[in-house]
Amino acid sequence: MNSSPVEVNQLPQNSRRSQKTLWWSAGGGLLAILLVVAAVIIVPRVLQAQRVASYSELVSQINIALTETHELGALTDRVTVLYALQIDEARVFQPALEGLAGYSDHYFSEENLAALAQANEALLQKLLEDDLTESEAQLAEHAKDAIETHGFVWQTDFLNLSPDAVEHLLELNPAQLVTPIADEAVTDLVIEEAHEALLSAAADKLQAASRLTAVEARASALLDAVAGALHPLENSALGAPEQATVVIGMYPNADARSVAQLNDSAKLAAESVSATAFTFDDDYRPVPVSSDASRNGVEVAATDAWRAVIIATHLSSYSEAITAAWITDAGGFEQALGFNPFLPFFPF
Repeated sequence: MNSSPVEVNQLPQNSRRSQKTLWWSAGGGLLAILLVVAAVIIVPRVLQAQRVASYSELVSQINIALTETHELGALTDRVTVLYALQIDEARVFQPALEGLAGYSDHYFSEENLAALAQANEALLQKLLEDDLTESEAQLAEHAKDAIETHGFVWQTDFLNLSPDAVEHLLELNPAQLVTPIADEAVTDLVIEEAHEALLSAAADKLQAASRLTAVEARASALLDAVAGALHPLENSALGAPEQATVVIGMYPNADARSVAQLNDSAKLAAESVSATAFTFDDDYRPVPVSSDASRNGVEVAATDAWRAVIIATHLSSYSEAITAAWITDAGGFEQALGFNPFLPFFPF
């Protein structure tokens, strides 16, 4: 029969197909096992690596925020200390300005006297408004103690300095940064906490920036109030040399020292208006570099506030010299005033 050989020949082919199917099934099972192993071992490692990368980035951002907050705080302290030192100088300057505004028109023009009085009132109001907090006052006192302890000698007044100049008067601790934990300890909870820490650090940075803006505005307002006297002081200084000549003619018998002081101070006041730099004489008076007065080798530019103080210093000397010329020409206080100022005055 023809059917038997065919059936006999088909048996080996079916067997081979079964073997192939078996091998494929075995291979697929092995692959599945490998995939499971990979899922169990490799995937968690990848996920952990991603956690660690996220955590590291968060820590980096937190430390950047902490560093910037620390720098803002340090600058705030410098501005605060300088402000405290500047307000002390402004409180010394204000009575001098008030004194100049209180002279008669033999010293300054009525227009300049009115402008000086107005500038003095504005400065006085500013000094009454401003006050340091308790913590700021303590910070300033520590800085003043450092000046006395180390014997610092300033080549310029504080009204002419920037905050960086007082940096060494402050004790600055390093920024407290976050130290990353071990990679294997990073969890989703740790990342969540790091996110919260970053938000907190960012909020602290904004608060520190706001605080710096406030203290800078306060310091700027003080300098503006002092510099507000500059224009009437300049006008008074420019007219001082001519007025000195008038005074010397009015009091021909004035003491020679008073006349010399009058000419010298009037000249220095006028030169201080346009001077590009100042140095210091033997009495530590700021004098224009262009002046022929004896001076040391230090030369500094002047802010508007400090220039106002410089001019006021020379105008105060100029005014004192006018008073001295008047008195010495008359021969004494009693002759100049018409009565003895050192005796009680009874209006009866």
